[in-house]
Amino acid sequence: MEEKQSWSGYFVIDVFNCKGLASADTFSASDPYCCVIIENQGRVVKRFKTKTKMDNNDPIWNQKYIYEIHGEEGEITVRFEVFDLDDLGEDDFLGRHEVKLLPNSEFLSKPQGPAILQKREKGSNKYVKGEINYEIRFYDSADKDIEQFPEDDEFHFPSSEKSKIIMGPVLLFRGLQDHIYSVGVLVLVEGEGDKPHLTVSPKPVNGVEVKFLLSNENRKAYVYDFSIKQRLRSIHCKYRLNDKHHSFWIPGTHEKPRMLSCSCNGFHNDALKKELKAPEFHLWEKLVEGHKKERYHLILQGGDQIYADPVFELVPELHHYPCGDIKGAEMTESEAQALIPKLEKAYLDLYIKCWVGEHITDGLASIPSIMMWDDHDIFDGWGSYDKELLESPMYQTMFKVAEKCFCAFQLGCTPDKLPPATLPGTHKGKSQMYQVNGIGIAAIDLRTERSKERVMREDTYSCFEAWLASHGRELDHLIVISSIPIVYNDFDFIESKISGLGLEIEDDLLDHWRAEHHRVERLKLIKQLFDFADAAECRVTILSGDVHIGALGTMTHKEYIKKSNAGSINSLISSAIVNVPPPEGIVSCLELNASDIEKVDENIVSGLVRFPPYKLEMYIRQRNFLKLIVKHNNVILATWIVENPKLLQQGQFNLYIAPFKKGAGPDILLKQESAATSAWRALMRYNDYVYGWFH
Repeated sequence: MEEKQSWSGYFVIDVFNCKGLASADTFSASDPYCCVIIENQGRVVKRFKTKTKMDNNDPIWNQKYIYEIHGEEGEITVRFEVFDLDDLGEDDFLGRHEVKLLPNSEFLSKPQGPAILQKREKGSNKYVKGEINYEIRFYDSADKDIEQFPEDDEFHFPSSEKSKIIMGPVLLFRGLQDHIYSVGVLVLVEGEGDKPHLTVSPKPVNGVEVKFLLSNENRKAYVYDFSIKQRLRSIHCKYRLNDKHHSFWIPGTHEKPRMLSCSCNGFHNDALKKELKAPEFHLWEKLVEGHKKERYHLILQGGDQIYADPVFELVPELHHYPCGDIKGAEMTESEAQALIPKLEKAYLDLYIKCWVGEHITDGLASIPSIMMWDDHDIFDGWGSYDKELLESPMYQTMFKVAEKCFCAFQLGCTPDKLPPATLPGTHKGKSQMYQVNGIGIAAIDLRTERSKERVMREDTYSCFEAWLASHGRELDHLIVISSIPIVYNDFDFIESKISGLGLEIEDDLLDHWRAEHHRVERLKLIKQLFDFADAAECRVTILSGDVHIGALGTMTHKEYIKKSNAGSINSLISSAIVNVPPPEGIVSCLELNASDIEKVDENIVSGLVRFPPYKLEMYIRQRNFLKLIVKHNNVILATWIVENPKLLQQGQFNLYIAPFKKGAGPDILLKQESAATSAWRALMRYNDYVYGWFH
């Protein structure tokens, strides 16, 4: 008997587009989607489904699916079935095409052109018409998962006399388009030498472009921009600056990104370091150690990458104008302009202070970052002061210097020429929009346009909505970075308890989305995200920081959740990676109303939930950061990495976020606790915390 050959490897199936489909709807074109069905010897082993393209007889999907197969024998059938979505009744069949494959089939190595859609054996074939364009490839598991390059495949950016690097390199993610992965390498150098010598392997597609960003005294900042073409497998990109070697990982074309999220990377007052029970950059050490195993692709830094509050102490002329004091409005334009060199020196010193140190230097050099600023990147409370103060010469000058440094060090640009990923349109902000292998990342700017009464201008929301409408159908999941948590406690209750106590956390509690003057705007953003998720059939997750503790919240739209799990949006808060947690008394106070369910409007409810899997903790009251692993089936595993889990009631903090699915419910349910239960939990948690801390 002939021995059957077995499969061991993975299929990569691309569904590109259809052309010339029939109009199955009476008054418009069809609303087509494609199902990909994989069978092994007549048994269905896997199903995939593309997004629906509304009112389009020539739909373009450009969606990729991965199916791993190990040990199965015999024939594999890949079948493409195209349907028209009907709101009422059964979806109309538009045609199908199937391919039968055996191990080592020549078909898998040949060009695969468009195929005519065929009729099915049973059921109506009234609307069968047109063609489908696809590609199927199979990769043996013996192939390594890392792309290999010749040793001489490298690019040299020479310099005659190497200058001294005093900060960096810092990797900045520039974007991914048409399988071209772009990054910037930022350095701050000192001395009279030339720009640092850079070597990159593999060779960038168009060489390296170096840009001068800013200078102060004998210090200069440069960014080296280059792009690498994605391969099917991961690329371990190696680069060398002067004589020091670094590297980072580029995901393969089929690979979902592995990401980290963090915030609050410093202290507004160095005296707070005394409260730490571990080194300042202890969590960066954990991050770097994890990177050696996980090969992270991106760090999403959601605000307060530096703490610029000490600028009021570093510049002697500001000693008479405490942060937030109305006296700042008294400084004249000429006095403010004269401070620019000293302000620039102070901000550069603060970036060096926050970004240079054991472990953090390695982390920033080996994982590309997406960064968006919050108030401390300017100075504490920026945007929430009276108009007279915000528009004064002193505050506007300080903002312009902070903006220049933010653009240089966090965006790798100058204020007059923002990166290509900047949200298109007429708005004044610096929101950044990215797509990485089906995952959208929207880092929205909550500070540039901020005032006491407004977070973002109306045209920013319009530009954001236009971007979502243009790109939403290409996404499997949208991650929104909002530095301030959208789902969190109602501070109206807490404000009266802490007002006037002079606590550092007080500003964070008052500068929030649920403040009375921001509630209408918050509702607008929430509705915008829910409407997008429902229309695009895309899950949305919000990442936030700012509050110096970890928390998990969720929002549910009662109408949209009837149709799919896009009617549920999770809010993941991770903070702080360096700064200290708030006082335990504050956390106990937060717990008193933490489980309250907010009725956002007639259709939307939101609230905080206890962390899975054990549902004991409402807050992570330790330093923490967040790990986000996107699986090939678009499930996101979110894991909070905490400083010392042994001191907490539960040692694990995980959440599985399901991909879009019709008829599916929320990932986690809201549950209202009684006031007595909340108080009891707060007391018990406080007692456990004190006991654990001292024992």
